[in-house]
Amino acid sequence: MSALYISGWCLDLNNPIVPIELDVFFLGALLGSVKTTNLRQDLTKIFKFPVNRGFQFDLTRISHQAAKAALVELQAVLTAAPGRPLALADLVSVSPTGRPDERLACSPTGTLSPEDAVALCRQWKAMLAVDHHNRHVETVEAALREVLTPESDQRTDEGVRIIAFYLPQYHRIPENDAWWGPGFTEWTNVATAKPLFDGHNQPRLPSELGFYDLRAVETQHAQAKLARDHHISAFCYYYYWFEGKTVLTLPIEQHVSANVDLDFCLCWANENWSRRWDGSEAEVLLEQTHNPTHDREFFASILPYLQHPRYVRVDSLPLVMVYRVSLLRDPTATFGQWRDQAAAAGLPGLHISVAETFGTTSCHPYGADSTCQFPPHGINVEEITGTLASPETRFGGKIYDYEHVVASQLAAAPVVHRRFRTAMPGWDNTARRGRMGNVFHGATPELFETWMSKLCLDASQEAQGGTQLVFINAWNEWAEGAHLEPDRRFGRQNLQAVANAWAVAQAEAAVDSNTSSLVAENQRLRRANRLLGSVLEARSHLLAAAPPVFLQLEPNFGIRLRTADWGFLQIDSLNGVLAADKLVLVRRRFGVTVHGWFAARTTTPDKALTVFLALLPETPSAETGLGPVYFAAVSQRTSRADVEAIYAADTCSPLPGFGGSFDVSGVEYGYYRFGLIIPSTHSGSEASVLRSSSTIILGK
Repeated sequence: MSALYISGWCLDLNNPIVPIELDVFFLGALLGSVKTTNLRQDLTKIFKFPVNRGFQFDLTRISHQAAKAALVELQAVLTAAPGRPLALADLVSVSPTGRPDERLACSPTGTLSPEDAVALCRQWKAMLAVDHHNRHVETVEAALREVLTPESDQRTDEGVRIIAFYLPQYHRIPENDAWWGPGFTEWTNVATAKPLFDGHNQPRLPSELGFYDLRAVETQHAQAKLARDHHISAFCYYYYWFEGKTVLTLPIEQHVSANVDLDFCLCWANENWSRRWDGSEAEVLLEQTHNPTHDREFFASILPYLQHPRYVRVDSLPLVMVYRVSLLRDPTATFGQWRDQAAAAGLPGLHISVAETFGTTSCHPYGADSTCQFPPHGINVEEITGTLASPETRFGGKIYDYEHVVASQLAAAPVVHRRFRTAMPGWDNTARRGRMGNVFHGATPELFETWMSKLCLDASQEAQGGTQLVFINAWNEWAEGAHLEPDRRFGRQNLQAVANAWAVAQAEAAVDSNTSSLVAENQRLRRANRLLGSVLEARSHLLAAAPPVFLQLEPNFGIRLRTADWGFLQIDSLNGVLAADKLVLVRRRFGVTVHGWFAARTTTPDKALTVFLALLPETPSAETGLGPVYFAAVSQRTSRADVEAIYAADTCSPLPGFGGSFDVSGVEYGYYRFGLIIPSTHSGSEASVLRSSSTIILGK
């Protein structure tokens, strides 16, 4: 101890890896709390593994009340024993936070010098005189109490709204008859698609809705019911407007005139209509030009829809989406003109969202209010074309792994502007472009549900106090392999995936609301001056003791990892889900519960051998062969008769089963494979690593 710090260490011998939160007392006065997170090399040498259970408490950053109480006691001691060293055992004690009856005394040999004691008095007197820091702390505490009251924590938003993009090209129009032949609709391409490589999911054929014609309004009523039944609240129709000429507007008009029971909004497909369906200037069929006059006329054409009571609104403002904002001559001026037109028509304003297509990544340069993801635009994963399409197939397009797409999107960093996230149930435009198409191979309803769950959970957190939308590309892009409508392979499974994801988000919203109330009540019953970080951590301590924490294995820990010569690691379940050979989404803030078993030649009959559960990067680095590794001590070891019956004594630990709940709040978002670290019994600086086939995507 000095005039500035109290330093020490404290660990739980039953689980020395778990950090402990301590209340620090000085002459009986509570100074504050500290957590044992500092690395202690002396303890590391004793226990033969990294021990981060040291702490350092800053005596200059305590509350006004604590400094005042401690100063009175210290001055009394100095008056009674002037000029003498003070025994730390008489001055300082600690206890696990919230458990003052379990007071732990400090080392009986340490002392505080008379000079440091006088300097500490001066320090606290100066703090009380200036009081700037304490006023700041008290302001934070007051704000914290206000934030944590149940009244101020009630959700005021309407929840997550899921919207599916909707292609209207499923009825005859004169233009398509002239360009492509009589009777052409999207079904013409869909029905003639063929598989182009092994495992290629083509053709994709509709099931219960059949090859429908949108001139029959009954189809739209059936579509709306399917959407409502699976918690999709709106369709976003593509709106084709070319200098006053509109095409494919019949479904939008029928949605209004026939009172289809579903909300709707519009996305202006403001690019050339070309023969290749990709916005190319080659073989333009309908040209899209932009100037102030055309942009005003476009808005006038959609104004009646924006005034409809079923039109989608964001924070009470009608939503207008633009597919290719970069084609507008002056987007800021155009959007300003639209807002003026909306105000003149009596609308409260507009929410303008721009699609993240063709390099658009932010709304700010254009004067818009948000962006909307539009996969596969913005997807950046490696091709797998060469592993599936042999040269003999003459496939000239590109193939990607859909599972890699899901993993990359779940690990994507947040953005600084408002963004509506979008998932796609799949993508395969070979029905349109043949052997030059792009395919996201391996799409399944299970993977799509994982993606949608992440988006809905994030949106649920972001929606407080306003509207948050999640989009799906698309409801019925059959020729691009992106459809929620039932097909002959998966039936309604993609729709059910949406419903499941929505339900998970709603459940978490309810849990969050209840948890916040519990935290607030716990805060009032305990101490109102706990700082924000400690209060948020306390959420996980309301119902159970703190679980082991995953820590990053830093190079300076001095432990060299190597792949085990032989071994097997099986993860039986993750968070209650059967996890063998599966990919499981884990919410970082809620932790992970793992159960499994292992066998390895490196184990010994010693039942007290400490092993560590590890999170290993899915793609190891070239330098280390592993990459950043996170580890946590396994405290629950069990016997497994089924395992012991298979493996010999020299390859099976006496306690091959393991399990427990773990805190992953300190682990970076990403894609991890589970492993097990087994310390060497011969060297404290070496350990073997077993890898499992089970992986997790660690989300927010």
